[in-house]
Amino acid sequence: ASVAGLTAIQATRTRSWPETCTASLRARRRPAGQLQLTAARLASSAAEITARNQPGGIEATWRLDLGRLFTAAAELLDVQSAAGPVAVAGTTRGRALLGRGPDAAATTLAVTAGLERFSWSVAGRPVWEDELVVIDVEAVGNGTTDTVVLDQASLRTNPARPGEADLAQDRRDGVV
Repeated sequence: ASVAGLTAIQATRTRSWPETCTASLRARRRPAGQLQLTAARLASSAAEITARNQPGGIEATWRLDLGRLFTAAAELLDVQSAAGPVAVAGTTRGRALLGRGPDAAATTLAVTAGLERFSWSVAGRPVWEDELVVIDVEAVGNGTTDTVVLDQASLRTNPARPGEADLAQDRRDGVV
């Protein structure tokens, strides 16, 4: 399915989402009759988000053009600062996998995300600029609706500088 030209009226102001979006869902019927979602995708020129149900768990991937999303969001929300115009640019992409650990009761989460050529400025003054930032998160634990117990967790960040060979190679290989 595709959607284009979404508009809404808030008080006397017309708000619109300028991006054309395409969404798809794929499902299968399980032997007991339940419907199981196997894949989902949301895509536009500013973003692509996918999710797949696979034997190891649920995998989600994303690519977001932050500048285009910020510009589109500014049509719907008041995101500007009293100090002056806010601008955001860059790309984020990543992968998350949620599944079962070696102990069938445990849940695992692994996330790798990258932020490339990111800049954020207010009134023309840079607030944050980075060529590449990589974040890796891994966690194993159990939980209920009101309690989460982490058995193991790790967080690694790697703010990179241009020319770092291993991260540059990862970018060429499509890892980040």
